[in-house]
Amino acid sequence: MLQTFFGISTVFYLCLGAAGAGVCGTAASSYLHSGARFLAGIKVSLWLSLCCIFVGGCCLLFDLGRPFVALNILQFINLNSWAARGFWLLVLAFITVCLLLFVVSKSSSHLLSSRWGFYKRHRGVFASALAWISIIVSIALALYTGFLLYDCIAIPFWRTFFLPTLFLGGATNLGIVLFACINSIASLKTKPSITVNTKSYISISLAVLGLEAMLIITFLNAASFSVFESASASVYYLVSGELSLMFWLTVVGIGLVATFLLSLSLFAWRGKKCVVVINTIIATCALIGSFALRYGIVFSGILLYQ
Repeated sequence: MLQTFFGISTVFYLCLGAAGAGVCGTAASSYLHSGARFLAGIKVSLWLSLCCIFVGGCCLLFDLGRPFVALNILQFINLNSWAARGFWLLVLAFITVCLLLFVVSKSSSHLLSSRWGFYKRHRGVFASALAWISIIVSIALALYTGFLLYDCIAIPFWRTFFLPTLFLGGATNLGIVLFACINSIASLKTKPSITVNTKSYISISLAVLGLEAMLIITFLNAASFSVFESASASVYYLVSGELSLMFWLTVVGIGLVATFLLSLSLFAWRGKKCVVVINTIIATCALIGSFALRYGIVFSGILLYQ
């Protein structure tokens, strides 16, 4: 792939793809672990995932310059590039999430059960299988957002496997906080015991956030000591140059530090309304940090071509 320029639409796609993959994987994992206990939050999360995948795919097409010509890919299957693989992966993810949403929804599932006895007897198997498939597809989609940039051989800053791994960790963190926010809102109309804000959940959230921070450090450190001068120049541009204020304020300050401190504060709060407010702020901070990180990586990578 010889493309060396991506616009702001691609940044939106990278963020939306991460959000869609993360919240879908988290919702599917929650269904496997807790069944229908958090069904309202799971369904809203899957709807959100569908919206993110669809809008993100549109952003990616429009950034190609000739989006309607790019739709010709529907006429054939070509897996020679990450762009083509990613398109079909988006289609697969959209179909998988739709099927999982259909199966876990009581109304649609009941309609199918009334017409198909085999499905009625094995509905749980179908739901579990689709949940596992959704998790696998979500992981692949999150990794793909990194491989889309990795495939640009002309930009050494992106040519490292740490980038897809970083985007996977970021998508996981983003999915967890979005799912928690959705479920905390849904819990306002349920019994006090129906909540995902347990100590174990918060611990997992903090651990994933810490992992994302370590991946950012590892990615930047590897690029700093790259044999390609342009890679180290991109790191300088992001950390100490023109994008440094955005990086330290939004990525580190809001996306990591503020999210970490607010997540810690959940240990002290028990009121539902307080938890909803804090989770909403955490999700907002995570979204800002996710977008800023991807913006910084994209535009610090293409600085030599501007």
